[in-house]
Amino acid sequence: MSNWEDYEEVIKDHLKLKSFFYYYNLKVGEKLLKIDVFPASYGESFLVTCAGEQNCYFLIDMGFMSTYSNSIKSKLLEIKNNGESLSLMILTHIDDDHISGAIKFFVENGNSEHPKIIKVENIWFNSYRHLQFEKKTFDEKIQTNKNIVILENLIKKERPREKGLRNVGSIGALQGSTLASLLYYYNYLGDWNSHFNNNAVVVEEEEVAAFRKIKITDEVNITILSPDINKLRALNDLWREKLVSEGFEGTISSNELMDDAFEVYSANTRGLNKRKKNLYNISSYRDIEQIANEQMDADCSPVNGSSIAFFLEFQEKRVLFLADSHPDIVLGNLKEIALKEKVKKVYFDAVKVSHHGSKHNTSRELLEIIDTDKFIFSTNGRGKGFTHPDIETVFRIITIKMDRTKKLIFNYKPAHLFQIINRNELKEKYNYEIIYINDLSLRKDNHITTIII
Repeated sequence: MSNWEDYEEVIKDHLKLKSFFYYYNLKVGEKLLKIDVFPASYGESFLVTCAGEQNCYFLIDMGFMSTYSNSIKSKLLEIKNNGESLSLMILTHIDDDHISGAIKFFVENGNSEHPKIIKVENIWFNSYRHLQFEKKTFDEKIQTNKNIVILENLIKKERPREKGLRNVGSIGALQGSTLASLLYYYNYLGDWNSHFNNNAVVVEEEEVAAFRKIKITDEVNITILSPDINKLRALNDLWREKLVSEGFEGTISSNELMDDAFEVYSANTRGLNKRKKNLYNISSYRDIEQIANEQMDADCSPVNGSSIAFFLEFQEKRVLFLADSHPDIVLGNLKEIALKEKVKKVYFDAVKVSHHGSKHNTSRELLEIIDTDKFIFSTNGRGKGFTHPDIETVFRIITIKMDRTKKLIFNYKPAHLFQIINRNELKEKYNYEIIYINDLSLRKDNHITTIII
């Protein structure tokens, strides 16, 4: 897509398919940044296209196996059929609603040198091998029968299954697979975290107190905001405690069996925050503002804290992707960036809201340092033991003062909140609009939400 006529054809195609197509401030001749938000159930997956001197494609998470089969696969084949490849796949953390689709993809894609679906140039993903900051030599003596049995039993638990999906086809057989084992098996070691010398994707530069800014091409840069080494050490400590409780003896260090057991255990680990659904009597604007300003109970899950959060820059455009990251680390790093740029707020063309809009991951303080009018939510609201997004998060967003109309972009209609937040008097007072395409009540659940910036 190198010229305006190509953009016009894209627009016509979307209108023809009656799929959702939303674009902002696009000028004739301007280079295009496109975000495809896949219908990923209560998970997440995004395809970012940067159409500059050359097309670059970034796949951020892959949702569930059904997400890959029903939506992502056809998009990847389109890219391949155009003679192009996937510039970077970012698998933000080990939660199943973010990486299960990647497991099925890598099985179908086969060897990295002869891919059947698409060539993947680079992969960012932190597994147990990347948590080893104090380098250890693997001791074969710890591979006792007892330790092997402990690890194998943890692996046998298998991955969580997508809620509401019947076990069909090969999905059941793939439940025992791990992403780490597939990257080993299909020869992706050289492409795995290669921008970080095959070490962990973290904020810090090695031996330098500076932000990690990765140059992908002459036109695209990515700045890492999370995790830092401390967030990954917290996840390592959680795993160590689990192994000790199971009776594991000896040094705990990385090998393929350890990586597999760690991944399956982490995928089955629930957050440490107790899920409490508050029932509010909302009868006035004062009620809304009181809820928005309540003290936040911050997410303390080590798995979510390990999330890769970042912003992508293309030309003059900037998009913030927060995965399931903790607000404290993102807030602290954005404050430093604001000081460096000599601004009160850091501008983004759009923000992917953290953890599907959980009330534990988006603080008032974080919102006050972000300058954006587009907030992207990815969830159908039907997770296991939770219903995202939370009303607290939405109230925090809409009550932020702004001279532009805020766009709340949902890839599914937020049915559990809709009657509350879709009131005209609220939208007028707080200057926001609600945008969605999929509606589970109408059995409409397979449309890709496309945003052009």
